[in-house]
Amino acid sequence: MRLEDAICLKLWQRQQGIPEPLMNRLFEYSKINEDFDNLWQAWDSFWSEALNRQDSQLGKLGELADSETASWHKSRLLALRDEARRRADRLNPEMDLAISSVDRQYPQRFRQIGEHKPSLFFLRRRSSFEFSNTQLQIAIVGSRRSSAYGHSVVEQALRHLAAFKPLIVSGLALGMDAEAHRVSLRLGIDTLAVVPRSLDDCYPIAHRELKMEIEGLGASLSEFLPGDELRPYHFYQRNRLIAGLADLLLVVEAGAKSGALITANYAAEYGRPVMAVPGSIFSPLCQGCLQLIHEGAEMYRGVDSLIDCLKSLKNRATQPLDDFSPVSEEMPWIYGDVTGLEREILRQLRSGEKTVSMLQTSLQVELSKIHSALTRLQLLRLVRQQRGAYLLTSPG
Repeated sequence: MRLEDAICLKLWQRQQGIPEPLMNRLFEYSKINEDFDNLWQAWDSFWSEALNRQDSQLGKLGELADSETASWHKSRLLALRDEARRRADRLNPEMDLAISSVDRQYPQRFRQIGEHKPSLFFLRRRSSFEFSNTQLQIAIVGSRRSSAYGHSVVEQALRHLAAFKPLIVSGLALGMDAEAHRVSLRLGIDTLAVVPRSLDDCYPIAHRELKMEIEGLGASLSEFLPGDELRPYHFYQRNRLIAGLADLLLVVEAGAKSGALITANYAAEYGRPVMAVPGSIFSPLCQGCLQLIHEGAEMYRGVDSLIDCLKSLKNRATQPLDDFSPVSEEMPWIYGDVTGLEREILRQLRSGEKTVSMLQTSLQVELSKIHSALTRLQLLRLVRQQRGAYLLTSPG
């Protein structure tokens, strides 16, 4: 969708007080995407569908679905066109996209959060960035007053996760969010910043250069329009999107009233696993994490506990990443960058446990190479040894 058209629709939505579920219905009916030349053709399509279907779920608009009302709303949209054009001029058409809930680029994970899913958002990215249903997405959030302890946890976790080629999602805030982005950039890991302001602006201002670096290698995402003033509720909206994009949320440090706890609540509501890093009972930075653990969040005990939690995702029906096997070509992230021989060994072990000699007979490979591959698979916790034979580790 053109940036100008998307901004015009958002302005109309605000003016008329149209809730997100109804906006999503509008997009479903009109299919405002590459099939339409412009917003106005799509708009006529929407009202035609609304009149034909008499859909009770249209709520406020459905009660007024007649040609006269359609013309009135269209006139309101046309009146907003100049303002939309002025706002769109502040964006970069070479890097910025407007993505609606019916677009091909719309993240599958958003589709699973029900009425909370955004009908429309804006993405600024490098040319090759796109959301993938098969890439692991981990959100890392925490206190704005982060400590060296929290930074060490993030560094350790991401160094081990780098082999899985994940997308690290955070909110560009001071403290732990910024640290998650910086470590990701340093390690060459894809990272996405979900921001509480428009893409042409930056909050906090001190992170303007960091935001530009993220957009050069990854992306930033926003629901807000150029020219919008920062409002307190923007942070709640940002937090719900961070949780909605996460396959797993890691809370590293959080005070008793930290915004990271709001993100954790959203993640729990969406059925996404939440892990919290424990800390000193005397530290104000740890009280939120300790409370999350008390309420049932998984306790982060080191990288092994994180890997175990990630593996359990394949048994969670609510996850978009639940349909894969231990040797799935479509889900390489959960098994790291296994080599051809290692993958063949995993295939062999699917039928049951095997000794080294049995593997050598089947694969016709030097014994030293098989031992080397088995050692690495054990380090990745994909294979374990039992009574002289090797077998796949149990899920989760």
